[in-house]
Amino acid sequence: GDSSEYPYPQVLQKHAFSNKTRFVFIMGLEGSGHHMFGPLLHQCHRCKCPPSIKGFALDSLSMTHGMFGGLSSRGEVARHMETLVQELPGELAQFYGRGKFSSATFFINTLCENWGTGELSYPNYNHECRKFKIPDVRIMAEIFESLGIDFRIMVVVRNALDILLSTTVHRHFESWSSAAKKYIDILEKDMIEGQ
Repeated sequence: GDSSEYPYPQVLQKHAFSNKTRFVFIMGLEGSGHHMFGPLLHQCHRCKCPPSIKGFALDSLSMTHGMFGGLSSRGEVARHMETLVQELPGELAQFYGRGKFSSATFFINTLCENWGTGELSYPNYNHECRKFKIPDVRIMAEIFESLGIDFRIMVVVRNALDILLSTTVHRHFESWSSAAKKYIDILEKDMIEGQ
């Protein structure tokens, strides 16, 4: 059919706000400095890892499988989405039922790897098929909104020259020219337009 009959909303309206429960995703190009948040967040008493969910992963096997998996089939992605929707409310009820915390901010990446995540940069992992190893926070935002759970995205910004120096000169991920083009494409298509 004609896809214009079902237009995809360019901006997802946020209706879920909470001072009790909040999930945060730290979003940044590799080399933007988002790795520094791990040690900082470990010092925060209210900052928590998301509850573990059996059978659910955002990322597994170097970002090839899971909800964000670059090589995942649509069916696999759908199964992970369904598991998250079905299991997260119960897991949160158990978390608060233990009576240790009355509120929490759960950091999806950088703090821990409960959902099979590491830092989750854009792109994620320094292996083959990097173009397809891009976190899709739009899907995550839609899921959290559907559950009525407050979800926030914190975007880490760094000077373009410093990012290229970090990834090509200091860390030797790839050549300057290929990295520059790749980061521009990812920034435009995956981080701005696609989310």
